[in-house]
Amino acid sequence: MNETVKLLDRVKSCLIDTYNQYHEFGYKSTDFDFNGNLSDRDYLEARLIMRKLSKDKGIELPDFFESTRNVKEFINEINSESGYDYNNNSGYIAGVFNRFSTYLEDNLYEVEIVEIECHVPKELSFQNILRDLENCDLRMKGGDYAGAITSAKTLVEGVCKELIETLEIDFNSNNSKLPQLFNTLSQNLNLDASNPKYDKSLKEIITGLYKIVNGLSTVRNEGGDSHARLTNPSFHHAALTVNAAKTIVSFLFQTYEYQSEKGLLQSNG
Repeated sequence: MNETVKLLDRVKSCLIDTYNQYHEFGYKSTDFDFNGNLSDRDYLEARLIMRKLSKDKGIELPDFFESTRNVKEFINEINSESGYDYNNNSGYIAGVFNRFSTYLEDNLYEVEIVEIECHVPKELSFQNILRDLENCDLRMKGGDYAGAITSAKTLVEGVCKELIETLEIDFNSNNSKLPQLFNTLSQNLNLDASNPKYDKSLKEIITGLYKIVNGLSTVRNEGGDSHARLTNPSFHHAALTVNAAKTIVSFLFQTYEYQSEKGLLQSNG
């Protein structure tokens, strides 16, 4: 059995167990644990595979898979589906998943999921950073490239704000755009391209970082999902944006940690 089939079968079984437990124990409970058997991330991964196969191979997929993005939404949606009662729904869930698993087995087909990894130290994290990291990856997986671009920009912005706050820099970050945030933070992290101590190649790299940040702000405005969209971004454009954002984030953290250890930073508070 290939790994994709194993994933779909596992998610299928967990959803059926959750559905049955919901009706047996939690139907009237306000604190039912919808993720007791299955994480939302695993549900989204299985959903992505099924959506991809539905689009590429023409396999029928119920509409509510398009509208549900976590286990709770799935259980509530299938519970409210007209034409399906409680006694039939477990079999209905199995039938939908089996349709895709059977195709994968018959065709020896594996679905490759692109994973874009990024590691941010948890001890120095803006309140939304970890969520934004997950959003970047999940949106790329789900084909929401405009959303991934927005999350990437938000990620860099959040890290800049957190570091500015950590360094106690006197700056009204709530009313500032990303290039201004990055410029202020860079000056306080000694990332000044005019510094005579830096050789020419390093100066060019630092200058390039400023250009990347300006590009992140611009591409988000043109292709992100929080503005009137001027372009429809493709996968490679979104992947470039997300990876650029993660490179910036990693460099800022590493610079901060290095200069902190060397005693080169001073609090402005």
